[in-house]
Amino acid sequence: MRDLATLRKLNRWKDQSLAAPESGSAHRAEEQYRNWIWTLAEEVGGFKELNVAPGSRGGGRRGRGMVPVQVQLTGLASFGDVQRFLFRFYQADLLHKVVSLRMKSKSQNNDPQLEVTLVAEGLSLPFASDTMDKRDTLFPRPVVSDSDEESVDVAKLRLPSKKAFRVRVGDQYLSESSEKVTDDRTVRFGGPSHGQPVSSIDADAIAELVPVAESRETVVPRDYSWSTRCTLEATCLSREERASKSDRHSRESAS
Repeated sequence: MRDLATLRKLNRWKDQSLAAPESGSAHRAEEQYRNWIWTLAEEVGGFKELNVAPGSRGGGRRGRGMVPVQVQLTGLASFGDVQRFLFRFYQADLLHKVVSLRMKSKSQNNDPQLEVTLVAEGLSLPFASDTMDKRDTLFPRPVVSDSDEESVDVAKLRLPSKKAFRVRVGDQYLSESSEKVTDDRTVRFGGPSHGQPVSSIDADAIAELVPVAESRETVVPRDYSWSTRCTLEATCLSREERASKSDRHSRESAS
């Protein structure tokens, strides 16, 4: 049973990993991850004066062919912009995390512009899915073949059948629709994620298919709040996670 559980975990990590290292180098993984972080911050977070640069690869923590890949983001954003970025960051089913987050206010008003410095780290595993090596982007980028006010159609790709996905076009995220499509070469996404209307999307627009982490499939942005662990680090917690943390703290206090 233990071997079976280990095999399942490794199969899950295979699809969550960044691109596999090549001759010990994680250059492809770094480039794909850096470009994804940049696009997420710019198109979804609305960051200004943005820059995303390669960071330390954490060479001291390598093992069994695993290569940690870090990137550093700097830019200007509001509190809400950062929240939106972090929600979508953690929603993506990747072996990654925010290592550090620093936010410095430029004013004392109610919604100040923040100078943001964020370090994110993903893992590049030697047994990562080889599909990552066959494209330039971290996630598949199909073309929108048709769209209206309620849905968008994109080219069907070979994706894990049991996996939940969102399609992102610009700053919009849509869930897969149960509506049947007559063309078996396309898949329809509609029912705008979290009840927001679909803004105008042009046919031939480039979409992005983002796999959703199992723990985030039912979590929506309004379920999230901030929990600042120290002055240099912040993370998002869902309501369930906050409740679990509160219960654990209560038990520790009681003991």
